[in-house]
Amino acid sequence: NWNRPIGLLFVDADHAYEAVKRDWEEWSQHVEVGGIVALHDSSEQTGRCSPSDGPVRLVKELVQDCKNFELIRQVGTLSVLQKK
Repeated sequence: NWNRPIGLLFVDADHAYEAVKRDWEEWSQHVEVGGIVALHDSSEQTGRCSPSDGPVRLVKELVQDCKNFELIRQVGTLSVLQKK
């Protein structure tokens, strides 16, 4: 029932691919143009995040296929995307 624009969305919940993809699909549509989405544990880091982890896999897909968001920074395991 959410119907307001979001300027900053932080995604850090269930790390299963299906769950993080569902979070993305349900919430990213509400992010305003120029708004930021930060996804935790979404950048590969030895001993912490692997390529098969849901958030890592989702960000890789978004970088390749998403036309509405662009990856603007990765810090540690955090990925930051901005809505175009």
